[in-house]
Amino acid sequence: MNNALSRLVAVRPVFLGIALLSCLAGDSGAQPAPRSSAEARFEETSAAVTWSGSWSTNPLRANSGGGARLAMDAGAQASFTFFGDAVSWLGYRDEWCGLADVLLDGVFQTTVDTYSTPARAQVPLYASAGLREGNHTLTIRARGTHGPASAGSWVWIDAFLVGEPPPSPPSSALGSRGSRLTDPSDDRPERSSRNRGVSRGGRVDETTQFEETARAATWTGPWSTNGLAVHSARGARLSMEATARVDFVFTGTGVNWIGYRDEWSGIAEVLVDGKLRATVDTYAKPARAQVSLFAIDELRYGPHTLTILPTGRRKPPSGGAWIWVDAFSITR
Repeated sequence: MNNALSRLVAVRPVFLGIALLSCLAGDSGAQPAPRSSAEARFEETSAAVTWSGSWSTNPLRANSGGGARLAMDAGAQASFTFFGDAVSWLGYRDEWCGLADVLLDGVFQTTVDTYSTPARAQVPLYASAGLREGNHTLTIRARGTHGPASAGSWVWIDAFLVGEPPPSPPSSALGSRGSRLTDPSDDRPERSSRNRGVSRGGRVDETTQFEETARAATWTGPWSTNGLAVHSARGARLSMEATARVDFVFTGTGVNWIGYRDEWSGIAEVLVDGKLRATVDTYAKPARAQVSLFAIDELRYGPHTLTILPTGRRKPPSGGAWIWVDAFSITR
């Protein structure tokens, strides 16, 4: 990964359930959470929470209240002001989550590694009890870094509990950026049925589409699987790590990389037969699915290899560096 995909994204009116992430405007000053003699749950939208830095929203239904916020930039911070003697931070954990510092009343408490596999929603990430009853402030600050096992640095804030221990987290496994993980060996077809003839100067070229699960695609490095229905054949893969790559081997005269673009997408380099052909910025607002991100034709007929390399870079408007690969189409 990016908040994807969002984590992530605010374009739901255009592509329902696609746009998992959208940038937020800064909130005004927080108001202390009201005193309660029993457990009280405060969503991330509560007026008791103030935000600074770059945070995004995620409307995943598995989150408490159907939403959460997330950030991956160092220094992004959320502060929850409450009255009570115990507090818990609930969040989301997956293979793309990173490190956060926790402060209580301005005093550093601990650094939390939010990485987990499989992913889990509504997990207690930090809890403190036995406080002096009164007004307190819990602060969560993203470090912009992650442990060696994680492929990203996302920190999620879903809700806060005041007054009682948090509940056990649900057991459902969820995919990166709020989608359910799908198995690359599932029953989706290797090749789609979208074959068509294209007329070129009196001859007809046949175009065939291959899904990202095709045996012709070789995946290297960390890639996540996303099962949103809007993708071709209901699946795509994504990565934001510079160590990731995918090689698609085909025989024909042209090839097209089909992917997903949103406010958390980054920059990729594209090679054909080992030669750099383009540097592609996949950022877009609003998000768009099943779009052509790179295409080339008029190649000499024969075997070729298309290589896509996430760079881990992004342009300033983007909140992440995600690169999505949905499908490939080739021309013979």
